[in-house]
Amino acid sequence: HTGAGAIHGLRYVFTSFPFYEDECRYMLKYLVNERGHRKLAIAYADNAYGYLFRDALRAEGAALGYEVVSEQAVVDMNPATLAAEVAALRDSGAEAVIMALYVEQAQKLLQEKGAIGWDNVQLVSTGPLTDANTLNVAGGHGEGTIGLNFYPDAATSEEHGIVAFRELMEEYHPGKAVNNYSLYGYVYGKLILAGLEAAGPNVTRERFINAMEELEDWPSGGIMPPVSLSSSNHHA
Repeated sequence: HTGAGAIHGLRYVFTSFPFYEDECRYMLKYLVNERGHRKLAIAYADNAYGYLFRDALRAEGAALGYEVVSEQAVVDMNPATLAAEVAALRDSGAEAVIMALYVEQAQKLLQEKGAIGWDNVQLVSTGPLTDANTLNVAGGHGEGTIGLNFYPDAATSEEHGIVAFRELMEEYHPGKAVNNYSLYGYVYGKLILAGLEAAGPNVTRERFINAMEELEDWPSGGIMPPVSLSSSNHHA
């Protein structure tokens, strides 16, 4: 469960999410070409996760024609305040701010944004923040945030695979709200099951890996595009 490209190519690892660097490039092209933003900024977790987005933001500026006007590192996982960081982002003239943050960090940023009445900015979510439930804060200051979502909406999509997912959730977890992460666990559980079934009744680690590498156009019922894996590609 990672978009970190550093583990790509390991025989005993299958990865899932689009790589974070690719995710950031898709977002940047959209912000510039579709939304017309030219002054971009980032608030990022001060660790390897945050650096991936920060470095991608730095790398694409010349090619896409935008300026990075502010970079704000967030050290604490659950900060008491981000008032200084939010003020610096606002004062930079940023038109859009990428939040490469964890949930508690992002919620604090949203609260501070609301406290200073900073409304003329586009916030962009990444990673866990692309589940909209993580951005629900008092005052509704997360409203209007956009983010790259990898699946049809878990609660509303009529794709038959997602309808089946909701039915199973209601059967085994009645009353529990569905979200992108329970859908994620469900669809990749089904992918692993497909590999186990293909490996046959006398499954071993090596037979399972070999079977996974031979999956071609595995159907998920519309949850994600057909999945093909190989010995050189473990990225679903």
